[in-house]
Amino acid sequence: MIKKLLIIIAVLATFLVVSCQKSETDNISTNDKTEQPSNCIYYTTSDGKKLTPSQTETSCFGASLVSNTYADGQGVLVFDDAVTSIGNEAFRSCSTLASISIPSSVTLIGDKAFRFCSSLASITIPNGVTTIGEEALSMCSILKTVEIPNSVTSIGDQAFRNCPKLRNITIPNSVTSIGNRTFFHCPKLKSITIPDSITSIGEMAFYGCLSLESVTIPQSVTSIGEGAFAACPSLTEFKGKFASDNGRCLIVDGVFHAFASTELTEYTIPDNVTSIGYCAFYGCSNLKRINLPDSVTSIENEAFKECLNLTDINIPDGVTSIGEAAFFSCSSLPRITIPKSVVSIGKKAFLGCSNLISVYCLPATPPTGAEEMFVSGSTLLKIYVDTKSEGAYRRAPFWRNYTSYIIGHDFS
Repeated sequence: MIKKLLIIIAVLATFLVVSCQKSETDNISTNDKTEQPSNCIYYTTSDGKKLTPSQTETSCFGASLVSNTYADGQGVLVFDDAVTSIGNEAFRSCSTLASISIPSSVTLIGDKAFRFCSSLASITIPNGVTTIGEEALSMCSILKTVEIPNSVTSIGDQAFRNCPKLRNITIPNSVTSIGNRTFFHCPKLKSITIPDSITSIGEMAFYGCLSLESVTIPQSVTSIGEGAFAACPSLTEFKGKFASDNGRCLIVDGVFHAFASTELTEYTIPDNVTSIGYCAFYGCSNLKRINLPDSVTSIENEAFKECLNLTDINIPDGVTSIGEAAFFSCSSLPRITIPKSVVSIGKKAFLGCSNLISVYCLPATPPTGAEEMFVSGSTLLKIYVDTKSEGAYRRAPFWRNYTSYIIGHDFS
């Protein structure tokens, strides 16, 4: 009997030891894998003071704010339930917000959620977020890095617009489009990986990315918006879909969209181009000579704007329209011939061409004009028109503003 009792006691003792060890292990595991409570948002500020969100409504966070404290260098927003969204303008203009930890329960970063957060240097978007709203992180003046999880499927227009310090960002394979002006004027952005999931790149998506050196367009992309890669003077090459054989330009359905201009002083546009797109050569200050093929029928707005050293360009017969500010501030251009085929010239098309002294305008009927087509007040500018059409030009709207520059000429 005593022997049996001792055996039972030994078994119980063993069980208790094992149980205690297991409990201790569980506690260690829990402590090592501490997860942020779903009803809390942690943050720090640049001034070490409590920060009040720009929006505190329940609809903004999916829960009601219960408390907001700041101690020992960290702030915590506590809600009465799990936080499911960082809603529209939630932290807009919170200029002292230095860091933020978003719980994994969040699925939405709303429009302008962190706009003008000028002390925010980095942000990690938790896995589970599917949408980053329009202008969500725009105007964040010191934002350098953003981690976007594979759960994100939609990035809104202008999401990272005017983030002058943003250097690195990876777009996950879950995203299908890059919206309009998404990375507009991110001058430190040096490289970007566009995943195979992307089907469209919006207007001016990477406009003004001054440090961007190379772009590869995946085969999945079916459309590229106007000015998507305009004003990117450090570009040396394009690769992938729509890239020309020499890698210097993107051509989509006959439209010359973008140019990798670094170090080139002369360029001949490929024969399959029918239109010089919006801002296609904007700011290509090294270019001195551009050769356009006979296939071109239109020159779009701001196509050659601020090509400061451009001295020679041919506009081929067949071009019917010259867009607004097409040659704006081409300050080294001395002369231009407008072919017979041109029927319209946009506002400020040649404004700022301070060295333009000779314009040979061949159309028998004055093209539809617009305000400030040419520099006013120049003592050297001469606009030569066919002698038989001189009277018509002097009477035509907008052309009559340049009566003192118009000279009849025999082009035969």
